[in-house]
Amino acid sequence: MSERLQADNNASIFDFTRLVKQVWDVTQRDGDRPVEIYQAYPVNIDVNSSFPVITHMITTKQPSESMPEPRSRIRHIFDDGSDSRIIVTGQRFDYDVLFSIWTETNQEAEHLAEEFEEFMYTYTGLFKRQGVVDVRFQGTFLEPSYLATIRPNQVPLPEYLENKRSRTLIYRVTIERLRQVDTRAIDNILVKIVEKQNKEEE
Repeated sequence: MSERLQADNNASIFDFTRLVKQVWDVTQRDGDRPVEIYQAYPVNIDVNSSFPVITHMITTKQPSESMPEPRSRIRHIFDDGSDSRIIVTGQRFDYDVLFSIWTETNQEAEHLAEEFEEFMYTYTGLFKRQGVVDVRFQGTFLEPSYLATIRPNQVPLPEYLENKRSRTLIYRVTIERLRQVDTRAIDNILVKIVEKQNKEEE
């Protein structure tokens, strides 16, 4: 059985970002100053602006480069001879997810960026067990200069992030989206449409 089919379940990109926060929260060492993870945009007005903080943002989504053809493929067919015949299709997508470190000093930003990179490496296997196909580190950038290139027309940074030091880590996250289609139900709908059209023509 493939590694993908051994996953405990199927995860969405939102499951992934939520899981990263959950694992980060429970693995922080007792006694350390807590570092919260928040969604970057839209800005949450209830954010506790004590620093450091980590924000995350999804910037791109596209059919996965790991697949030879960018389309859905049949994963399973369930047909027990009843009124239903279920076809499960799956399509993989690559997301670029930015995790931005915001601190008071450059030294602290560099240190926390290294710590977060090590965290992601350590727990990639856990993310994959929970249904994420793959997580690949793409690089680290200075936040303001990098964001200016990918979202030049976006609103400026919220006030609580102004004048802070930052580093952005970019990850390519592959997610498989599964869809279920009952082909017999579709056939029945087509039959009803034809019957209705025939009655209207009489």
